[in-house]
Amino acid sequence: MEHLLQYVWKHKLFPLQPLQTTGGLPVEVIDPGLHNSNAGPDFFNAKLKIDGTLWVGNVEVHSLSSDWFRHGHDRDRAYDSVILHVAGKVDTDIVRPGGEPLPQLQLNCPDAVRTHYEELRNADRYPCCTEVIGALPKVAVHSWLTSLQTERLQQKALQIGKRLERCDRNWEDAFFVTLARNFGFGLNGDAFERWAGTLPFRAVDKHRDDLFQIEAFFFGQAGLLDETAPHGDASSRAATPQVQTAHLTASGTADALRAEAKADGLPLHSQATSTLETVPEDLSSGDCCACLQNDALPATSPDGLSEKNAHAGLRKRAFQQASPKDLPADEYYLRLQKEYRYLRHKFGFDAQMQASDWRLLRLRPGNFPHIRLAQLAWLYRSGSTLFSRLMEGETLEAVRGMLAARTSDYWTEHYLYHKPSPRREKTLGAKSVDLLVINTVVPFLYAYGLHKADERLCDRALRFLDELKAEDNHIVRSWSAAGLAVTSAADSQALVQLRTAYCEQRKCLYCRFGYEYMRR
Repeated sequence: MEHLLQYVWKHKLFPLQPLQTTGGLPVEVIDPGLHNSNAGPDFFNAKLKIDGTLWVGNVEVHSLSSDWFRHGHDRDRAYDSVILHVAGKVDTDIVRPGGEPLPQLQLNCPDAVRTHYEELRNADRYPCCTEVIGALPKVAVHSWLTSLQTERLQQKALQIGKRLERCDRNWEDAFFVTLARNFGFGLNGDAFERWAGTLPFRAVDKHRDDLFQIEAFFFGQAGLLDETAPHGDASSRAATPQVQTAHLTASGTADALRAEAKADGLPLHSQATSTLETVPEDLSSGDCCACLQNDALPATSPDGLSEKNAHAGLRKRAFQQASPKDLPADEYYLRLQKEYRYLRHKFGFDAQMQASDWRLLRLRPGNFPHIRLAQLAWLYRSGSTLFSRLMEGETLEAVRGMLAARTSDYWTEHYLYHKPSPRREKTLGAKSVDLLVINTVVPFLYAYGLHKADERLCDRALRFLDELKAEDNHIVRSWSAAGLAVTSAADSQALVQLRTAYCEQRKCLYCRFGYEYMRR
């Protein structure tokens, strides 16, 4: 009730009858004041006329006037500047510290506002304000979406700052961890972030020019080079929540390194990881698959199965691999195992992942973690300054080109170890690259621009969002169906922010679309 009264006061949605204090003095609201969401009075610097006298000061709003004492305002000097106390029901008098009475106004919420508020709170559809969307002025829509877009980028910049601290202020490492998370494209995002947090980056950097050794690091740390892979039905395992919020610290400290690694001065990347919302939000696995058209198998598999059945067969076989001794020899797999054992002995780090940590159910083979790890290895091999080069990319095409990932030759004929498939280049599809730009490059451009106080970087981040097409997910489709024009990634990112920060929290009172709905 109190929040609704604050809303009525803020937007001056007063009843038609003249306002007056409980003592019968007329009240004219010139400016309701600036709404304060922190400690202190609810509204700062309000301008009122009480009985013809201009007052400038703060306003406090409560459901009951007795809440003034219940909240301890009578003992808080911060409330001495209150010029008017607004309450849904005045059930007690209030006296200032000097002994004079504090003017009080009993404010009734208009029936229409209350009705519309309850409709929004109890609606079981999304968006719940559908009725007014199509009639909203374009200027109002553009203004709100622009504000939401900025709010989202600022939120992501704060998250990047926290990750940066865990990465010892190394921007390249923090960028790669975020990029890895987004290579999970939703379903495996947590697993990829956890995996990236186990990587001994400085050790990997010593072998950056060798793609095979990078793959050994990557697949070994992912737990995909185990001597014996897990058995059982992959679908039954995937039905349980395998991917959990990763809160762990990668093992491996300087005193655990072998003598050779110590001589090289190779600190391990040992910061804790956390879930950071820079993944394609609210994409179902079906949506992910739709975005990865270039990663799909041919319409018919070699043995005549349909594409759907071919995919299902690959998924079912995933992680049912027996010990290599029970399968045809896979020379590449055995070489990776041998190389990884050597690298672990050389640098003294431990594997942190297991094969069962990865999800394959409902994924197309092109989105299997094996393929994504191979593509990440290709990008990592491209140079030690991927983040720096992306920050210098002036055009969207230049940035897309830097994210054009391929794989080693082995993966052109495999989706999993020991299972050859028709030869096919495993490149990132155009939509997948754009998702990486939206969820990784753009937030880092904005955060780095704030860090460097360089407006050009922030402006470039906003420009990239304007140039990119809107994401295709159920949030965008829902708003489009309601009559809202969504044309760019700037619009779709704003709507994701609207969904997560307002709609899901039922904060309709703080939403401009909600305001239009309630003022009808």
